[in-house]
Amino acid sequence: MMATGEIVDKIYEAALVPEHWQGVLDMLARLASAKGCVLMSSRDSAGHWVASDSLAELMHNYFAGGWHKDTSVSSKLFALPGAEFYSDADVIPDEEMDRLAFITDFMRPNGIGYTASTFIRVPNGDSLVVTAQKKLGDGPVDRPSLHLLTEFRPHIARAAMLATRLEFERVKGANQALEMTGLPSAAIDQDGRVIDCNALFANLRDHIVIASGNKLKLKRKGAQEAMEDSLRLAATPYSGRAAIAKSLPLPGTDGLKPAVLHLLPVRRNARDIFVQAAFFVILTPLADPVQPGIDLIQGLFDLSTSEARIAGQLAAGSDVNKIAADLGVSRETIRFHLKNIFAKTGVGRQAELAAIIAKIPYFFG
Repeated sequence: MMATGEIVDKIYEAALVPEHWQGVLDMLARLASAKGCVLMSSRDSAGHWVASDSLAELMHNYFAGGWHKDTSVSSKLFALPGAEFYSDADVIPDEEMDRLAFITDFMRPNGIGYTASTFIRVPNGDSLVVTAQKKLGDGPVDRPSLHLLTEFRPHIARAAMLATRLEFERVKGANQALEMTGLPSAAIDQDGRVIDCNALFANLRDHIVIASGNKLKLKRKGAQEAMEDSLRLAATPYSGRAAIAKSLPLPGTDGLKPAVLHLLPVRRNARDIFVQAAFFVILTPLADPVQPGIDLIQGLFDLSTSEARIAGQLAAGSDVNKIAADLGVSRETIRFHLKNIFAKTGVGRQAELAAIIAKIPYFFG
């Protein structure tokens, strides 16, 4: 077995290099004679976890099957003092386990019998769950193993707190760097709450409102709905679709200056356990009207080539009839493309679309 000091060193190393947590979990699993270990955030259903390779399929099934919503076991463990590892066998009698769907319909069919868990509070307000999971038929985690796991718990807790602080500083540093380039930016979680923002973003009033609960709200309804769709996608584990960058036009109407709001997803890896950021939000003010190129329109708003060409012609002052004639297609075809363009850009009228595209600054090219 690896020496105690070496295991402690590996735990603190993982705080600095989050990709090393998997190796730490493998070591903890060996201490408990378990199949594997999981480190998981309890804050939401977005699937923030890192696990031993042997438990990767189990975790996929856990979220894909909606079992994260079942608190029949976790609620009992949460109620215990949080200074040690507890075996579920010590908390839940066998006869009760035989009645719990989480045990009988999920854990046992996936080859897991008993577990040992602890909860760790971290500065971002979250709780982390560390769980050692034993193979079905191997019996509960024994008392000496629980004591051994508990011996390392203070180090795991301190490493988690350090990792949380370091990741927050990285987010803050990114916002400060963007401020130096003149760009208002913020980091938001999957519910749209602002985690950190730079001074330029904090001073925005035209398009953005920071509502109660520090929640980001866009004044334009279409843009707000598009942002919420992106956040829902980022919060849905195993949806089969990855969260993607998105640009939302914010038209300059009702006295508002035109702008484009960019949603940039945070890379999904072990760091997600320690920082709640789902997206960086960057707002780019637009300059005076300049006719942009088709490639720029297409890249900025994720349009097809045909959609970008139509959007560009609208910005240049053409109407549906003229565009249809120029392109040699029917008006119905143009209207079909317009519906797709509206859906992608979050605007609802041709005039709004023309205004926002006409005001894309030349330096974007």
